[in-house]
Amino acid sequence: MVAAATPTTLGDDVYLPSSDSARLRLQYFTGRAFGIAGHTGGPISVRIPAQPDTGPVRTAHVTSVRPGCSPSAQAPLLSAGTLCPTVTTTLAPGVIASVSRVREVRIGAAGLPVIQVRGSTATAMSRCATTRGTADVDLGIGGDRVAVPTAPNSTIRIPGGGRMVINEQRRTDGGDGIEVTGMRVSLPGNLAGIVLASARSAIHNCAPR
Repeated sequence: MVAAATPTTLGDDVYLPSSDSARLRLQYFTGRAFGIAGHTGGPISVRIPAQPDTGPVRTAHVTSVRPGCSPSAQAPLLSAGTLCPTVTTTLAPGVIASVSRVREVRIGAAGLPVIQVRGSTATAMSRCATTRGTADVDLGIGGDRVAVPTAPNSTIRIPGGGRMVINEQRRTDGGDGIEVTGMRVSLPGNLAGIVLASARSAIHNCAPR
């Protein structure tokens, strides 16, 4: 967001008339959060659109985008319950926080152990001079609870093939934003590619650091 300003002095007995112009860059926020997206089904793939989804948010004001929680999502090989995304912004100081919460996800394919997520939350927070992402996942594979790494972009191999990336993080918007995925699941043979709990935030036109 850019605005133009033209300060003008009419002058007096001491100072001559003068004027100048400048372009002002207004601070604003962008973000998005959704519960689940991807595809399942192998050779005949079924697309899972992002749901529930705040959609892209762009604002310079105090905002709260809450599309509401989805009680369930169903697709071949997958069932999920209670998915809740939000994007909120505050001023003085300016902060944007995008949060996605997912519960009770079950992914099962022939020849592979059942993947069960009992809860996953992804958070992306941005303010001037600070950008932070966090994620947590309560995970089970084949009926056994799995110790989940806390480091960003940690990988867990799935017995029988495929993998999961936990707390996937990447910088966006020239480093002033971040995108966090609670868990990304990839099953072999294109059986599934699923994103669970996605949150993205950025703040724009901060003063130079």
